[in-house]
Amino acid sequence: MILQFILLALLGLTLGYAAGKAAWLGLLVPVFFALISAFNDGITGRLIVLFIVALVVMAVAIVIGLLIDRRATAGSERA
Repeated sequence: MILQFILLALLGLTLGYAAGKAAWLGLLVPVFFALISAFNDGITGRLIVLFIVALVVMAVAIVIGLLIDRRATAGSERA
C-alpha cells in the first residue's frame, strides 16, 4: 500500500520538476487507477479514501517539484 504512494510521490516530483505547468495533468494518474479499480471491484469507502489520499500525495509532490524547478532556474540565472 505504501509503495503505491511512494511511486505517486516520485512521479509527482518528476512531473513538477520536468513538465512545468503541464505537471498538473499528472493528477489524472490517480483518477485513471481509481476508475480501473472502480470498474473491477466497485466503488467502496476504501477506494474513495485511497483516491483522496493519492490526489493529495500527488498534488503535494507536484508543488514540491515545481518549487525545486523554480529554485534551480533562479539559481542558474544568478550564475
